[in-house]
Amino acid sequence: MLSTVAADIVVVIHFLWIIFIIGGFPFFLYVNSTTGRVLHLIALVITAGMQATGTICPLTYLEAFLKSRGRGHPGHLGSFIIRKLESLIYVGDSTLEIISWLTMAFLLVVLLSFRFRPLRKKEGPVDLPDHDRREPQRQPGEEGDEDHPDDLEDDERNRPPDNV
Repeated sequence: MLSTVAADIVVVIHFLWIIFIIGGFPFFLYVNSTTGRVLHLIALVITAGMQATGTICPLTYLEAFLKSRGRGHPGHLGSFIIRKLESLIYVGDSTLEIISWLTMAFLLVVLLSFRFRPLRKKEGPVDLPDHDRREPQRQPGEEGDEDHPDDLEDDERNRPPDNV
C-alpha cells in the first residue's frame, strides 16, 4: 500500500514538472528572475535532451517500480485524479513526436528570450551623476558663512527661535 501511495506522489511530481516546464517560462520571463530563468532553462534542456534521444524520464521508471511493488495490494486502482494525470503525462507515440518537436521549438523561444530580454544585472552601488551628488557633510566646528545646525550645541538646537 505504501508503494502505491508513493507511486501516486511520483505521478503528481511528474505532472508538476511538466507544469513547471510549460508555465515557468512566461512567469519567470515576466518577473525577470535570474535564478528562475536559469533553472527553467536547465530543466528544459534536460527535458528536450531526453525527448531528442528517446530517453525515458527517470520519474517514469520510479513510478513503474513503485507500482510493481504495490501490485499485491487488492482494491487499489488509483484515484480518479491520478488516472487523469497519467492520461496527460503518458501520451501515444504520434502525440509524443509532436510534443518533442514543440519542445524543441519552445527551447528555441526560451533561448531567444535571453537575447531579447537579458537577465537582470546584480544591483550594486549606484554611481550617481555629478548633479545628483550631495554636498559633503560639514564637521561640527568648521567655519562657514552661516550657522549650520551641526555647529550648534544640543541645547541651542532645541531652543525655540528668538523671534517667536
